[in-house]
Amino acid sequence: MGKKSDLSDFERGMIVGARRAGSSVSKTADVLGFSRTTVSRVFREWSEKQKTSSNRRSCGRKPLVDERGERRMARIVQSNIRATTKEITTEFNNGTQKVISERTAYRTLCRMGYSNRRPLPAKNKTESPQETQSWTAQNAVWSDDSGSEDSAPAEVPQDAARVSPVPAVGE
Repeated sequence: MGKKSDLSDFERGMIVGARRAGSSVSKTADVLGFSRTTVSRVFREWSEKQKTSSNRRSCGRKPLVDERGERRMARIVQSNIRATTKEITTEFNNGTQKVISERTAYRTLCRMGYSNRRPLPAKNKTESPQETQSWTAQNAVWSDDSGSEDSAPAEVPQDAARVSPVPAVGE
């Protein structure tokens, strides 16, 4: 027989109310559709502790990075907006007792609304930035809003390929 889900607070209240109204365990179980064991357990818990809520909501593994850790990680990101996940993880682990992995840091950053924290792929080292800029200037066709070609291309910043992290909309 499979395990049923937890009772809601409303269902627990119905059991306690029926029992307090003088209904027997068997009659309460038949009317509400729960087992007699469940009815007696819920009513006994209420009569002993005056509470009917389930403690199962607090089960499971606690997160390695809690709210305080997320605030600390946000300060680290804001102090160095161009840092990679590895750099953020190293700085986060300095001075803490709980050491987290890069993967945990990456998941936390994604949950906080940051993205693009992985290192960029290595660039082709065969040509210098000046060669890349000169090729771009020679081969690009630049136009303004009217559609006429402009002979003077705009300068391309050398770090234009790097994407800076931006929090998600609404954060």
